[in-house]
Amino acid sequence: MRHYLPIILTCVVFVAFLGGISKADLVSDLIAYYSFDGNAEDSVAGKNGTEQNGAGYGDHAGFGQALMLDGTDDYVEVPHDPAFDTIAEAFTFAAWINPTAVDDRRPIISREFNPDANRGFEFAIKDGSVLAFQLVNEGGVNKTAINSTFTPDTNVWTHVAATYDSASGSEFFAHGTSVGTDSSFTGAVNTAVTPINIGAYIWDPNGYWRTFAGMIDELGIWARVLAPDEIAALAAGTIPTAAAVGPGGKLAVAWGELKSN
Repeated sequence: MRHYLPIILTCVVFVAFLGGISKADLVSDLIAYYSFDGNAEDSVAGKNGTEQNGAGYGDHAGFGQALMLDGTDDYVEVPHDPAFDTIAEAFTFAAWINPTAVDDRRPIISREFNPDANRGFEFAIKDGSVLAFQLVNEGGVNKTAINSTFTPDTNVWTHVAATYDSASGSEFFAHGTSVGTDSSFTGAVNTAVTPINIGAYIWDPNGYWRTFAGMIDELGIWARVLAPDEIAALAAGTIPTAAAVGPGGKLAVAWGELKSN
């Protein structure tokens, strides 16, 4: 028993830490949440997406199913909704990703479209295979590339997140831990009536565009900066109450609850 005591104590402390963040807390300012359990439906307020070019679904152990993209032309398109206009002054993106490639440009979520007035943001693996933002200022005049220090592994599930505050800038997270901050871009991010694309950056559908290769799951969009402990809770397996149970039977439980069953 003594050999297992440190492990037990560590688990108790970890679960107790997560206990400070409730699933209800994570619903605050949650704009949209995509569990990808066999569909691209938003479990918050019906901002549903549509699979494009054969985008499909695969298994994600412990989480039901996940969006599966071929890295060539698959993606999900979410029509414009006024709620997405709040992605300007403060916001957070968080998701589980399992990329099969991290070369070139592999978008997780973006709102980018020609001309510049339609541009806003991109959260992606890019610029040397690192987790990154591309943000466009209000009016769509200038774009800024913002890089983390983290390169996701291929064929492995990783929880990633990025936050933006118009006063202080950006912060990136991997596995619930900060992997870079940047204050080179501040101010409001441009908003537009163009769709949001999950797994794609589409500057010109007949010209330059790039797609994610691999799987994306549990994608959440918040109109606020999540605290580090909230992001750690998401990385530990907590699912916001609004997204509690999807068609695939996915349960909103914390890591500790999953492991205890």
